[in-house]
Amino acid sequence: MVSKISVLLIAILRSIDVEGKIVNGNKISLLWLMALVLSGLAWADGEMTPGPDRYGKGEAPRYPDWRFDGPDGRGFAYYLAHNYWRYAKHEDNEQDFINSAKFFERAAATERGERVDPEALSQRTLPIYAVKDLTQARQRLMAVLNKGARGTYPKPAAQAQVMFDCWMEQQEENIQPHDVHACRQGFEDAMARMEPPPMPPLMVQPAPPPPPAPPAICPEVTCPKTPVSFIVYFDFDRYNLTAKAQETVEQVVAAVRERNPTRVVITGHTDRAGKDAYNERLSRRRLDTVIAALRQAGITEAQLIDGSYYGERRPRVPTPDGERNAENRRVEINFQ
Repeated sequence: MVSKISVLLIAILRSIDVEGKIVNGNKISLLWLMALVLSGLAWADGEMTPGPDRYGKGEAPRYPDWRFDGPDGRGFAYYLAHNYWRYAKHEDNEQDFINSAKFFERAAATERGERVDPEALSQRTLPIYAVKDLTQARQRLMAVLNKGARGTYPKPAAQAQVMFDCWMEQQEENIQPHDVHACRQGFEDAMARMEPPPMPPLMVQPAPPPPPAPPAICPEVTCPKTPVSFIVYFDFDRYNLTAKAQETVEQVVAAVRERNPTRVVITGHTDRAGKDAYNERLSRRRLDTVIAALRQAGITEAQLIDGSYYGERRPRVPTPDGERNAENRRVEINFQ
């Protein structure tokens, strides 16, 4: 019993020294000192002897002043309690005694061998705009913990849990954006050490275009005229004609009157930015815009035989999905 009391006194003196405070010179945080004395007395009386380490193997041995001198490799329970103690002391220094007491209790519960999970969102009064991010963050954290991160990644798992609770507490206060960001960044840094990196996007190469038909072998007078092609380009996410696109349409009208083709094949396309369904609709609107301009110029509907749209399925320039490309935002016009 005497040796335990001696260890307790040494722990109190070391706590004062680590914080750089002198009893007679500056005021020591009463809550911190009381928590340390009560936990030390309970340990001295045998009330806080550790139970089985639920996140490691076997019994977890106690160390005098373990918050400072405990060896590396203690396991998840040690690091969780250690980080809760540190954050409780930080909140105490900030004179947030209510939250400090909460985190002291979570540290003590971990030391007693109890399972301490991340705080539930229902335990805090949170701003509505933060609920979605915190919900997703807790789901990610519980996923890695349930997959065994407590045993395989004890340090980052403990850091992620305490930083999540820190994020919740700071978000509830909602008066210090810097502290909210610091807690959230600490959570993300720890999660990055446990979550697998995201898979790179799958590159889907479009099918190559069919080879061109061989030229017809016939006398020059009876051979059909060489096919003529035009491309009308559009601005991003637009289907109205620009000034340059209007010039191209006028060239198409002149060529139709000069050559009198039997068929005018018109196809609408988009680049690969945006969702597939949206791009299908956008390519149809571009097709309709060009057809309407040709009709207005006097081109008969009978000549507009093939009007079709393909969305992003037939890019002129192959690009990754989601990438903008001006050459792919187009309507192609071919004479036959």
